[in-house]
Amino acid sequence: MTLLNRLVLSIFTRFTCLALISFSSIYLLIDFFEKVDGFLKYNAGLGLYFLYFLNKTPVILSQLMPFAILMGAFMTLATLARHGELAAMFSSGISLFSITRPILLAAFLVSLGTLVFNEFLLPLHVQKSNQILRRDVQGKEDLNLKLTGVWFREGNSIVNILTAEPKNKTLIGVSVYQVTKDFNLVSSLETKKAVFQNGQWVGESVRLRCFDSLTGGLVGVKTMQEQSLGFSKDPEEFKDIAAKREEKNFRELWILARQLKREGYDAASYEVDMHSRLSTPFACSIMAFLGIPFALRGSRRAGMNLGVVVSAGVGIFYYFINALLMAFGYSSVLPPLVAAWGANVLFFLLGIYLLLSQQN
Repeated sequence: MTLLNRLVLSIFTRFTCLALISFSSIYLLIDFFEKVDGFLKYNAGLGLYFLYFLNKTPVILSQLMPFAILMGAFMTLATLARHGELAAMFSSGISLFSITRPILLAAFLVSLGTLVFNEFLLPLHVQKSNQILRRDVQGKEDLNLKLTGVWFREGNSIVNILTAEPKNKTLIGVSVYQVTKDFNLVSSLETKKAVFQNGQWVGESVRLRCFDSLTGGLVGVKTMQEQSLGFSKDPEEFKDIAAKREEKNFRELWILARQLKREGYDAASYEVDMHSRLSTPFACSIMAFLGIPFALRGSRRAGMNLGVVVSAGVGIFYYFINALLMAFGYSSVLPPLVAAWGANVLFFLLGIYLLLSQQN
């Protein structure tokens, strides 16, 4: 490694770490004030505070890493420009690529590391933090979520739900099994979609199968256009399903999406989340690339305040576009691959445009 590469890399590492620590501290502080009322409401012990935020920290670091990389790239070049070192390098015949190569390479390695971390370790921290909040603090019983969906019992009914959309008050792939006290099957209701209406879950195109409780033989089959499913859980209670989806890595989401498609259900939301598990880590590389033309445009006038403003502004705009495209993907307006990778592609093209315009 040349002296120039070591210089650029050391400045970049210092600013990136400083930005990551600063942004994470602010995030943790905001999250603390949002959660503290809930912890106090349930009289949670100090140990639960510590464990929750200890497991929340890796999640926050993973989310804020692109912000920190962007600010690190911006401030590295801005510092070199402010001290006249960037101009000296250009006058010596050193190309912009040679100067920024350590930044781009480091960002790419961080992307790969984040990808591995998100696949194998991050789901464990998300699961643990959700478990502390739901079970240890709020005292809720976890819904039994398996690859075959959510299972729970209410009275004499055993309910299986493949997936849920609490915001839309919709359940997908619902089966309700009515059993006797001896667990002999009496009837089953099956529907591909159920909507919460007037305080109850109503299935569409429901198929009812009746069985002899003694022999288990099929007695009759009936199809109804609409039918109450007989359980009373509020849509808010199914938010845990959405939270549990965050606990799954690419491989688990791929299995769930394939299962849903095989059984004839819409798996768009799972496929969007699946592809985002791969696309999100590479936002670090995109932000490093995007920080270069912004820093060159700032030249000597660039400073810490401008770096923070630019990093925050570009980062917020990136996440807004990414959230918008993913929402389109969830509603099947865009293909899942486009929805998950679209923001990365758009901002990469924006970086190329800014670099070309800078040279002109």
